[in-house]
Amino acid sequence: MADALHYLEAAERLWQSTNDYSHLFQPIGMLLNHSVELSLKSYCLFCGYSVDLLRGDFGHDLFRLYETAMENDLRRWLEMNPKDSAQLKYWNEANIRKHGRFPRRYAEFGVSPGNDKYMRGFAKRMLEACVRKSVGDPNEVVDLGPSDFSVR
Repeated sequence: MADALHYLEAAERLWQSTNDYSHLFQPIGMLLNHSVELSLKSYCLFCGYSVDLLRGDFGHDLFRLYETAMENDLRRWLEMNPKDSAQLKYWNEANIRKHGRFPRRYAEFGVSPGNDKYMRGFAKRMLEACVRKSVGDPNEVVDLGPSDFSVR
């Protein structure tokens, strides 16, 4: 879970380092993607899944990890957004289909630059859900530190 936070912090610092981040889209996307993946895997570990299963059977499939987390009561711990499922599915499929994993430019990704802002918020919300799950309190107030992007 700590690694997921580190990847999210790295993405935020990279984001803050420039006003024109179009040339940084792929590195930011990789950091966000990995933060979300590690958060989802952490959640699944808390639910009793083994590291070997998560690495082998799930790999880097964010949507499959998300669906598995949802089957294990993720709604109880995650501040849900109605767009979560569709956005994550689209992000995952675009990454895998078009580039093996990550898009290189917005034009290749096929969506507006705002999608990465959504992923930044989702990465933060997933980390918050993992902290809540780890302490066993769905109402736990989680402070991941200052951030320049909204949770939504």
